[in-house]
Amino acid sequence: MSGGDRNVDSLENKTLFEEAALVMHCLLNAGFSAYMVGGCVRDPLIGRPVYDVDIATSARPEQVVALFQKVIPTGLQHGTVTVVMPQHTYEVTTFRKETAYEGHRRPEEVEFIDDLIEDLRRRDFTINAMAKDVHGFIHDPFGGQADLKQLVIRCVGIAEERFLEDALRMMRGVRFASLLGGVFAKSTWKALCANRKTLSFVAMERVRDELWKLTAGPNPARGWALLVRSGLLAHAKEPLGALASTEAALWQPLLCALGRVDTAEKRIALLLLGHEVDEAEAQRILQALRCSGAQQDAILAVLRAD
Repeated sequence: MSGGDRNVDSLENKTLFEEAALVMHCLLNAGFSAYMVGGCVRDPLIGRPVYDVDIATSARPEQVVALFQKVIPTGLQHGTVTVVMPQHTYEVTTFRKETAYEGHRRPEEVEFIDDLIEDLRRRDFTINAMAKDVHGFIHDPFGGQADLKQLVIRCVGIAEERFLEDALRMMRGVRFASLLGGVFAKSTWKALCANRKTLSFVAMERVRDELWKLTAGPNPARGWALLVRSGLLAHAKEPLGALASTEAALWQPLLCALGRVDTAEKRIALLLLGHEVDEAEAQRILQALRCSGAQQDAILAVLRAD
């Protein structure tokens, strides 16, 4: 990236947080509480850029709608309103508690609350259960900063409960471990392995999204090594063939080579080639993952060239 690009990036980032502060001040001036949450709190602590800001508030969705000139009712039943500012958009979500989950994926009911700590308690991992107020103070009731410093992926509360609520969290945990080059807390890893069968409840599109981010990330070998060790992909809703293999001897040289190629498509192609998958089976796997036509074409082109 050129110096000019960095300057543009920095300017956009500055505007992103300036407008976020305006949104928060508007909520605060109306008598509500407001905090930045999620990746926009986590990523600056590890030197990663922030491209969007999510805000949690005590205001109910209809109150958020009434406060801002331009909004999109993104998910009113779950408390989310998208506030449109001149340069950026912000998902503003009411503090909430979630009751029993349906099909290991979605909460059956959402209860709006006024308590930040209870809202953070429902989140997946401690590194994602932090909030930052408009003055920059980080509220961290579950030790997310300490875990981030130690590069530990740890569930909020009881790990087994978090994974049984939403099975996609297992894939997210592996992706975060890959992103950070980190490790799982023992209790979280044990719960992931014990509940891996529930991945079969997750739509293949969601599995693909997490797998693609992991594979395109800075440390794909770490993520794929964890997938192999856990056997998680063997329990996807549709069979993923060689990509779900757990034969460590086959994977070792592939993981060593994975970081030497520079796109997710080439990395997936490398894994398929390394497992000697023919074109027809490769296409079946990619279709099972709901890869786009462009993604499939790029991967299959590498296989054909080989």
